[in-house]
Amino acid sequence: MPGLPGLRSASAAVALALIVAMAAALRLAGLQWDDGTQLHPDERFLTMVTTAIGRGVLEPAGPDAAARLAACRAKHPATGGVGPWLDTACSDWAPANVGHAFYPYGILPLAAVKVAAVGLERAGVPHAASYAEIPLVGRVAATFADLVSLACAFLLGRALGGRRAGLAAAALYAFAILPLQLARFYTVDPFATAFAALALVLAVRAVERGKSADLLAFGLASGLAAACKLSLAPLLGLALPIALLAPGRPGGPAPALPRGLLRAAGACAVAGIAAFAMFRIAQPILFAGPGLVDVAPAPGSIELFRQLAGQLDGSADMPPAWQWIGRSRWVDPLRNLLLFGLGPAFAVAAVAGVALAAWRAAAGPPFRRRASIVLLAATLGYGAWIGGQFVSSMRYWLPLYPVLAAFGGWVRRRGWPPAARGFALRVSCPQPRSP
Repeated sequence: MPGLPGLRSASAAVALALIVAMAAALRLAGLQWDDGTQLHPDERFLTMVTTAIGRGVLEPAGPDAAARLAACRAKHPATGGVGPWLDTACSDWAPANVGHAFYPYGILPLAAVKVAAVGLERAGVPHAASYAEIPLVGRVAATFADLVSLACAFLLGRALGGRRAGLAAAALYAFAILPLQLARFYTVDPFATAFAALALVLAVRAVERGKSADLLAFGLASGLAAACKLSLAPLLGLALPIALLAPGRPGGPAPALPRGLLRAAGACAVAGIAAFAMFRIAQPILFAGPGLVDVAPAPGSIELFRQLAGQLDGSADMPPAWQWIGRSRWVDPLRNLLLFGLGPAFAVAAVAGVALAAWRAAAGPPFRRRASIVLLAATLGYGAWIGGQFVSSMRYWLPLYPVLAAFGGWVRRRGWPPAARGFALRVSCPQPRSP
């Protein structure tokens, strides 16, 4: 990931630090924006669940709650029935065991916030783990997660066009509308986006260096992203283009067929196993447990998947989904992304960057095109999938913002390729027709 002449590493570090400081100041200002009234419904729900988990007490939900509680007490008499993290039936970290039978998100962000809040209480911050204060801890944690996404935007931009492109990408992300808004809410989206952005950084490293360790790390990060939000599980599909494009040795070309196919199959298997193992550990509530290798679905998890699928495709009649009736798939979500999520300046740069990436993927130098192909596949693949759902809220697109910032920062540094520039001029300045 070479830098560009005229910008030393120390200068880039100072500039990045200033951008991060400004982004943090914007996100942390006025954390009590709701005066403690908890106006955000998702945040209020996460606050309820976070307060309930990890207390060393079981309060199962559902019609068989008494029988489940008795079984856990018989299984773990020394702890009053409370089991370890992986024992989904008896763990006090499983929402279904503490009064919340329906929980559609990953448990990893909530567990991290709860551990941080309890740690703050032990350090002398009063009531940090209480229902009233958990939202503040969650908002600060969401901000730090969003700053990780900002750093990843810098790394992705640097991979595409050098340090200046990386700094432009970081600036675009720092002042983007939707990331700034969502970082001020305690929801799972900033955490999921941080791990997804980290996975993309590792994907670029893997496709450029050809090292198995990078592909393994990509799998682990993908598993953590899915453990925050299951809709990010398709991110693992990038393992195939990574494995096919990665050089056989650092700085060398990709292996020829059929050796390349065999190597790709093995690499995908490694990434898939790593992702599943991390997902198993970080999202245990979907598995029966209690052992690490006990990967049978937990009771109710299949039904949960059906409910979530019904909410996405519109087959489940729910009032929050009525707003999507009559809207065009892909068209309306893309319009919301460009006009209201990115903002006009960011949107123009991002679209131009995607076009530039497509041009490089088709006609650029073989070594340079690898990162463009992987990031383009991630952008178009995820956008096509999430935009085709009946419910396609703006926050569902947040994982694309770091890579779109990278594309935007790259095109602002490099400019349009000659062919694309000529096309843009013809579109913006059409020739008058003869009478």
